[in-house]
Amino acid sequence: MGRFCQDRRKKSFYFFIFISAVPIMGALLVFLYSYSYIKKDIDFKSHELKGLGVIAQIQKSVFALQKLRGLNCIETPNEESLKNMDALKMDVIKQMNALQATLLKINKEIPLKKEIYDLAQQIKILEFENYDFHQFSQTIETLLALSKHVSYHSDLVFEQDLKSFLLVRNVVFIIPELIEYNGLIRAATVSFSNGAIATNREQQLSTLLEKIEDKLKELDFNSFMLKNSDSEYEKIKATSAHVKEAQYEITKFAVQSILNPEGVKLEPNGVFKEVTKNLDFIVEMHEADFVVLQERLRDELKKSELYKMLAVVFLVVCVGFVLMINRVFYVKNREYIDKIEELTITDPMTMLYNRRYFDEIFESNLRLQQRTGQPLGFIIFDIDFFKLYNDTYGHQAGDHTLKSVAGCTQKSLKRATDMAFRLGGEEFGILCLGVDEKQILSFAQQIRENIEALNIEHKSSAVKSCVSVSMGVVVASKEDKKSSTEIYKLADDALYEAKERGRNRVVLFSKSSLSC
Repeated sequence: MGRFCQDRRKKSFYFFIFISAVPIMGALLVFLYSYSYIKKDIDFKSHELKGLGVIAQIQKSVFALQKLRGLNCIETPNEESLKNMDALKMDVIKQMNALQATLLKINKEIPLKKEIYDLAQQIKILEFENYDFHQFSQTIETLLALSKHVSYHSDLVFEQDLKSFLLVRNVVFIIPELIEYNGLIRAATVSFSNGAIATNREQQLSTLLEKIEDKLKELDFNSFMLKNSDSEYEKIKATSAHVKEAQYEITKFAVQSILNPEGVKLEPNGVFKEVTKNLDFIVEMHEADFVVLQERLRDELKKSELYKMLAVVFLVVCVGFVLMINRVFYVKNREYIDKIEELTITDPMTMLYNRRYFDEIFESNLRLQQRTGQPLGFIIFDIDFFKLYNDTYGHQAGDHTLKSVAGCTQKSLKRATDMAFRLGGEEFGILCLGVDEKQILSFAQQIRENIEALNIEHKSSAVKSCVSVSMGVVVASKEDKKSSTEIYKLADDALYEAKERGRNRVVLFSKSSLSC
C-alpha cells in the first residue's frame, strides 16, 4: 500500500510493543521481587551451612580435648591410657588443621575467623603433658564459646523453621554442654589421690548433676517437638534411648560411688574407660542430630535453588506467553485492519485506490519529494466518449469496461512506487515518484497503447472503433514548490489540451508552463 501504509504499520507495531511491554514489565517486577527474596534465602542457607561446618570442626576438637583432659588427670596412667593420650594429641592437631582448612575455604570474611584460626594455631603447638585440669577446661570453654558465637554470626540461631531451630539448639548448645558436664565428672573422678574422692569436690559434682538434669529436660522437650518429623526423627530416636541409658549409668556411678561419703577405692584408668564408654553414646547423639540438621539445611538450600530456577522459568514462560498471545492478536488484528484499510482506500468496482486515498498519497509524496528532491510525476486520463459508450452499450457494459481499463492500468505499472487511482467516474490517475518528463511520457504512451490493445468495441467513438483514452501528464520538481491542487490543475489542463487536439493522445504539460 505504499509508504503511507508502511507508516501506519509502523505505528501499529509500536502499539504491539507497548501492549506487550506492559504485562512483561509486570511479570519482570514479580520476578525481581521473587528472585531477590529467594536469593536472600539461598544466601541465608549457605551462610548457615558454612557456619555449621566451622562449628562441627570446633566441636570435634572439643570432644578430643575433653578426652585428653580426662586422661591427663590420671596420676598413674596405664599403658593403654598413654597410647590413647598420644593418639588424642595427634587427633587434636588433625582437628585443628581441619578447622583451619575449613576457615580458609570461606571466601567471605566472617567475624571471629581470624580469632578462631589463631586459637587453632596456638592449640597445635601446645605441650599437653604440662597442661592441668583448669587450663584444659579454659581452652574447652573458649572453643565452646566461639562455637556459640559462630552460630549467631552465621544466623543459625535465627533459623525460622522450628525443627531446624530445635536441632541447632541441640547441636550447638544443649548436647555440647551436656557432654562437657559429664566430661568434668569424668576428669574429677580420675583425679583423686589415694584412691578416694576429695571432699571439696562433692559440692561441684552435685552441681554438675543438677545441670545435667536440666539439659536432659531440654533434650526431652526438643525430642517431643521433633516427633512428627517422620524419618528424620527415627535417626535421632535411635540414639536417644542409648543416651538416656548412658546418662543414667554415669549419674548412678557418680551418686553411688563418687559421692559416697565414706569414700570408695577406685582405679582411675577403669573409671575413665567406663565413663567414656557411656559418654560416647551422648557424642553419638550429637553426631546424629548434626547429620539431620545438615541434611535439612541442604534440602532447604536445594529447594530455594529450585525455586530460583522456577522463577527464571516463570519469567521466560510469561514473556513467551505474552509475546505469543500478543503476536497472534497483532497478526489477526493486523489482517482485519489491513482489510478494513483496503476497503476504505480501494474503489470497490475497479479495485484501484480511491480518490480519498489519492489525496493522502499525493500530499505524502509531495512531502517526500521535498526531503529527497526526486521529481513527482502525475498522469490523469479518462475514457474517450464514455457517456456515449454507456448510452450505446448500457451501464453494465460500462462498468465492465471500467474494470478492464483499471486492470490494464494496474498491470502496466512498472515500479513498486507507481500507484494507480480511480479519481471518479471514468477518470483515472497515476502517481510516479522519481521520473523525468521523458520517462513519464513514454510510460503514459505505453499505458494508452495497452488500453487501446484491449480492443473493446466502441462504435460511438469519434476517434476509434474501440475504447481509447486521453491523457494529461505533468512532472513537478522540488524547485517548483507547487501544491497538490496546483499540480492536479496543471495535469487537468494537459488532459483538456489532449481532448482539444483530437483525443486518444498524451499531452505533457511543459516545464515553462509549470513555472508560469
